[in-house]
Amino acid sequence: MGKGRWQFWQGADAFLWRFVGALTLFRLIYIALIPITPQEAYYWLYAQFPALGYFDHPPMTAYSILLGTTFFGDSVFGVKLMGVLWSAATMILLYFTILNAFRWSLPLGKTKARDAALWGLILYNLTSFAHI
Repeated sequence: MGKGRWQFWQGADAFLWRFVGALTLFRLIYIALIPITPQEAYYWLYAQFPALGYFDHPPMTAYSILLGTTFFGDSVFGVKLMGVLWSAATMILLYFTILNAFRWSLPLGKTKARDAALWGLILYNLTSFAHI
């Protein structure tokens, strides 16, 4: 790939896609098996009445749940689906952010920058923030 708009994809390797794909598949299976939580039910209620904002939350959560329930109905899977997809997108963006930060700010080679990005991705998924 030459220099251009999609050049950032060049830094990705097979481990990234396998790791993100495996975690996303696991999370999709997991959300199909667990019940809905009170907080998710509260957000689902927001999604029933789309607005530009809510008293105590911005609207993106409601929009995401509305999108999931549009395709999968008012089911637990529909309510939780977009959380899993946003998580996969976050992992990919985090990988490229760390990769580019190490490439541009520190005089490390490509391999060390890639390793740092992969370790950052693994460590992120070990935090409580990255749970489903």
